Amino acid sequence: MSSAPDEPTEPVQPVSVEEDTQTTAPITGKRSVRSRLARRIIAGGGAPGIKPVLEPLVASHRQAHAKANLRELQRAFDAAEHLHDGQKRKSGDDYITHPLAVATILAELGMDTTTLIAALLHDTVEDTGYALADLGRDFGADVALLVDGVTKIDKVKMGDTAQVETIRKMIIAMSRDPRVLVIKLADRLHNMRTLRFLPPHKQERIARETLEILAPLAHRLGMNTIKWELEDLAFATLYPKRYDEIVRLVADRAPSRDT
Repeated sequence: MSSAPDEPTEPVQPVSVEEDTQTTAPITGKRSVRSRLARRIIAGGGAPGIKPVLEPLVASHRQAHAKANLRELQRAFDAAEHLHDGQKRKSGDDYITHPLAVATILAELGMDTTTLIAALLHDTVEDTGYALADLGRDFGADVALLVDGVTKIDKVKMGDTAQVETIRKMIIAMSRDPRVLVIKLADRLHNMRTLRFLPPHKQERIARETLEILAPLAHRLGMNTIKWELEDLAFATLYPKRYDEIVRLVADRAPSRDT
């Protein structure tokens, strides 16, 4: 993993995480074609059965929601996969791996099916030719509300660390449904897990934004597991030497399991 300087001194500038973690197809007629094809898939009900790639998501979701509508999850995944066709992450992975990972994080938290569907589709309005009105018709008003909320938060410039509390309040005020923030936090968590594929200066800016704005939001929502991992990943990026020292000290003080 590329590391940022141990004591970053460069002022934090506004940054859009999405523009740093993906490589999208050019805005051309291809987007509208993908959108039309995706809508045909949606109208047809999606592919029969559950695809193997969805099995970890489904297994986690069933633990908390045994009677979940898995066909709707499959339908949302099929639509997202077609809409994001040709788009890549900075890692080189197909872009669909990102919304799938976000939805899986949320499934592990026990979130409802509507939230998982919105997570699978959360970048489609912003990054493809899929209109919010079409999404609402295809998947319902609740899903459209959540996707619209995440899209609006993504447009907030969060780089001014002198106004972090104001930015936090603005994000909360923009989220008409708490699930919008939950999706955003899961989105950021996956982006932090894959941060190593970005240039060091972008890693630094995103990590600081995470540490000062989004991790505290996770704390306010009582999502301590997410908060701790966000802080851990951000600290490891911003202060790698200190982080390695702390990890070493903890390991040295941990009780031995040898008998």
